[in-house]
Amino acid sequence: MKIINISLQFKPEIGPCIILHNNKKEYILCICHHHPDRSIPFLGIERFFCARCLGIIFGIIIGVFLLIFGYQIPFILAFIMIIPLIMDGFSQFFGFRESNNHLRLITGLSYGVATINYLISQLLL
Repeated sequence: MKIINISLQFKPEIGPCIILHNNKKEYILCICHHHPDRSIPFLGIERFFCARCLGIIFGIIIGVFLLIFGYQIPFILAFIMIIPLIMDGFSQFFGFRESNNHLRLITGLSYGVATINYLISQLLL
C-alpha cells in the first residue's frame, strides 16, 4: 500500500511548493517562481508570489464574491478573459517581448475571475 504525504513548503531557491512524498520519492510542484523583479511589493506577499500569481489569487477572490452576489460570467466572456494571460505568458516565454508587472497583474486578475467563475458555475450545475 502506497502512502502519500502532501505538504506545503517554502523553498528559498524555487518559492512556495506543494511537496508529494511517495515512499522514497519526492515530487515538487512549484506554485510560483517568485522572481523579485516580477513581483509587486504588497504586504510582504511579494516574497511568495509574482505579479501574475498575485493577480490570479485576487481574481479568484473577486470571482467568488461575484458568484456569491449572483453574477455569473457567460462562457464566451470567460474564455475571452483567459486569452490575455495566455498571450502575455507565451509571448514573453518565446522572447517576442518583455511583459511588465502591471500587465501581469491585470491579466492574472482577468484569468482568476474568469476561471473560478467558470469552474464553480460548472460544479453547481
